[in-house]
Amino acid sequence: MKNTFSLLICLAATFFITICATDKSKNSNVAVTNSEAGTAEIKCGSYVSAYPAAAGIMPRFRYRLVEKDHSFKILDQEGNLVGNILPFTTDAIQTVDQVENAGNGVFCWRRTFRLREGQTKQAVRLIMDFQANYTSRFSVIPGISWNGNAEDPGNVYHGFGLGLEPWSFAFHRTLIPGGTYSESDHHSVGLFARVDDANIGLSCSLIPSKTTIHRLIIPEEEMPERVLQRERGLSPGRRNVLEMAPGDQRSVTAWLVINPVERPMLGYRHLLDVAWQHAYHPTFPKHTPEELWNLGLRFATESLWDDNVKKFQTAVMFDESKGWHRAGDFSIGWAGRNGELANALLTDYLKSGNHKMLTMGLDCLDAFASLVNTNLPKTDSLARFHGLSDNANILGDASTAFLAASSLIERCKVLRPCYREIGLGICDGALAIQKSDGQFSGPECKRGSIGASFISPLLSAYEMTKEPKYLKGARLALSYYMDIFYRNGFLWGGALDTKSIDKETIAPMLEGAVRLLMLTRDREYLKIAEDAAYYLAAWQFVQSIPNVPGSLMDAVGYDTFGGTSVATVHMCADPYALRCVPWLIRLADLSGYPLWEQRAIAIWNNASQGISEGSLIVQGISSPRPAGSQDETVNYTDWGYDFAAQGMDRLKPRGAGQCWLTAWPTSMRLTILSDPELWKHIAAWPAMKTANNTLSTEKGCIMWKNKNLINKQCISNLTNFNL
Repeated sequence: MKNTFSLLICLAATFFITICATDKSKNSNVAVTNSEAGTAEIKCGSYVSAYPAAAGIMPRFRYRLVEKDHSFKILDQEGNLVGNILPFTTDAIQTVDQVENAGNGVFCWRRTFRLREGQTKQAVRLIMDFQANYTSRFSVIPGISWNGNAEDPGNVYHGFGLGLEPWSFAFHRTLIPGGTYSESDHHSVGLFARVDDANIGLSCSLIPSKTTIHRLIIPEEEMPERVLQRERGLSPGRRNVLEMAPGDQRSVTAWLVINPVERPMLGYRHLLDVAWQHAYHPTFPKHTPEELWNLGLRFATESLWDDNVKKFQTAVMFDESKGWHRAGDFSIGWAGRNGELANALLTDYLKSGNHKMLTMGLDCLDAFASLVNTNLPKTDSLARFHGLSDNANILGDASTAFLAASSLIERCKVLRPCYREIGLGICDGALAIQKSDGQFSGPECKRGSIGASFISPLLSAYEMTKEPKYLKGARLALSYYMDIFYRNGFLWGGALDTKSIDKETIAPMLEGAVRLLMLTRDREYLKIAEDAAYYLAAWQFVQSIPNVPGSLMDAVGYDTFGGTSVATVHMCADPYALRCVPWLIRLADLSGYPLWEQRAIAIWNNASQGISEGSLIVQGISSPRPAGSQDETVNYTDWGYDFAAQGMDRLKPRGAGQCWLTAWPTSMRLTILSDPELWKHIAAWPAMKTANNTLSTEKGCIMWKNKNLINKQCISNLTNFNL
């Protein structure tokens, strides 16, 4: 394995710049002495570079911080202007800038605002602008906007403003506080900030023109209007109020992340890595793997199972007349994920010998197997599987589930040859509609990049049969659908309840790239896997957003850090990234880049929050939630669904849960824990906070030695999972 420490070698010595003067004129960019301004030194620390070993990075590009005529500029190594800090000038406000070059393209910037003597106490709006010296060709505001969402048909933030006024986004709407990113042909700029007082808050804007302005705004505002519901247009904007008295000071610390553009529409990874390293803190699971396994089985068998149809219903919901009751449809994949739940029951039978689990699992799989139209000719077509679904996403899940079940039943000493036939039959049907460039062209694949859903079952079919056609089909499909990502910079189609830019669509491509790397040892797949993982990371929270007192998130002690947002049109958090945990663990091993496992741990721990043990009473409902149940989504910001969930304040939805207790988070956890090596690996993760946030495993692995590193030995201890 690659030497992880090669990514963590000593960085260039930092130097600190403070310009001293005593001018109290209206030129607010003139920095006064520390004693006069009352400012403290800023310490940035150092940051590892993004781009793990496979990415083929250029020799490290150096940027210079230059002060001239009381202004700060950043130049590239050839002396060209990359961008500059703009002054903030008002009659009332005096500012002091301090900037430190932390090396590796990271600059720590503190601006101190002071209300001048002689002014009256007043409400203020404070600005920090960095002007990139280029017209942006691609931009990202994580969780909100991908290049202005120009082609996104949903009720999202389109463009960069409304009329002549830029959009401004509260720190709790952005996944990275104040996080914005832009790039030109040559350079990229990222900006994010620290929120010192959540009651005051801060916001950000991105303003592209002939130059591109990255803006921070204090106090928090969301103007000129807001997106608060999925399908209901725009709602009025709002502003917090910050008053300052003469002599009052307020400091804001931000980080600029500047790098050369090595490949277009991918450079935001530098911002993601630096922000992660800055905000990282250890998180810990709410439940052990054994507890999660047992709670998951209880939810599936006690609350979701319908014995009349021998299937699991999609969710549980509440109403006053019925209490908590089953709701939704019966689906073998996607939201209902009956195939995964049935296989988890078969796995539990193999562990426990409980025949109830065997019977229930087989009954479920048999019920779905009976939906295959055996009257149609057994040709290479997906038509005979339309009883399962006419959608590639669900058909892909079905094939994966039946192939896994065909292996499980051999161990259960049960004969069901139809499981293998269905699993391989769907794969053969997918290959029949695959074009020479890798695209799946049938009616099942009309939604964006949803055809990528066939990559996983094709790889499983190859591993089972060793027939080259399945491997070839998976490779072509990954190439085709990743090319869409490389052309556009984003994806959509995997989330079936929206047509907007989302994170779910990347999951089969991340899995496919990692598995193809393991199968072929072709390092091109390592680069693809890293690209897919960084797109996923762009949807991951790099902050712990304070919970609204009295809300569901407050009641369960929810920590947003490490979780993921859903889509540009769904500004809520869900645990869907669970699906990617095994592949991030493996990617950490294969790339030698330990932050992938840090991200996997944070995803896993975030997803273990809010699970009822059978006594949880929240959100104004007096009846306890069923054991093992969990909200599908929670509202980390001011955003809600078209319908008002029980206990949700429509005008202030932040902090609420959806009260739609779905099957899929449980099924994903059970699928991961069905692999004994993954179970063992996850059980070795730190389960509690210790004095120095360190915890040794029996292998002598210190997972958290400090906030930036995972010990190299942890990664080299990874075992070969049966994935």
